[in-house]
Order: sequence, then C-alpha cells, then structure tokens
Amino acid sequence: MALQDKERFEKLEENGFMVNREADLTQILFEQAGRHYMDIKVKSGSQITGFNSHGLSFADGSKVSADVVVFATGYESNMKLAISKLLDPEVADQLDECWLLDREGNPRGSWKPVGHPNIWYCPGDIGTSRFFSRFLALQIKAEVEGTPFRPYDK
Repeated sequence: MALQDKERFEKLEENGFMVNREADLTQILFEQAGRHYMDIKVKSGSQITGFNSHGLSFADGSKVSADVVVFATGYESNMKLAISKLLDPEVADQLDECWLLDREGNPRGSWKPVGHPNIWYCPGDIGTSRFFSRFLALQIKAEVEGTPFRPYDK
C-alpha cells in the first residue's frame, strides 16, 4: 500500500505522522496494538464473593488489593448478563446492554460508558480487545480528569 500511495504517505509524514512503509496492517496490529502490560495479577481457584474497599474478596477468605479489576471469564455473548451475576442488583440494573446495535448501527455498550461510572465493557476476542482498549483508556482518563466523554448514543 505504501508503494501504491506514495504521495499520501509523504503528505502524512510532512504533517508529522510517523509512517511505517515496511509492515502490512496485520503485522502492525499484532505487533503494536497490544503494547506491554505491567503488574498484572491473575487469581483463580476460588469464587469471588464481592468487592471490598481495596479490591476483591474470595470464598476461601483471601483478598486481593487492586486498582482495576478485569473479568476474563471466557466467552459469554450477553456481557450484561454475565457481569450482573457478580454485582449488586442495584448496580447491575444501571448497566446497558452490550453488543447488538443502537439506532445508528453502532455496537451498544462496547468501549464506551455503559450506565455505571466505574464499569466499562471491552468485548471481543483478544485482538479486538487489545486494539480498542486504547480508546477505552482515553475515555477513562478523561473521566478521571473531570472532562468525561459523552458518546452519541441515539
């Protein structure tokens, strides 16, 4: 593509974009979309009993402190249903549906606010989740800094 659209790539470079003329899109997505993750912990072997003020509590009496909790529970097409089983009903009732399409044809509840200020859906396979997590991270950062992003959802 870089060879076919030489002028386009030159204009992008002139305007400050870093262009990689060597790699194809698939290579770029698999090598760069995920970046590196630090300080990730995995806990299994005991059921979650709930959230506490510092993280999660488990049926075996153990607790895990966490700034962020990511549920990697396997495939469930109805994300709201799967997550609702882990939450207080009052919180679960605030959540929007995930997937399906809104009136504009966009996926509902995917990588944008879902009805509760501290819950976000990042659905899909690992490649999709890795790619869209950066956009979700920007929205969370905006929320934390007091300039929340309000997506069009009509």
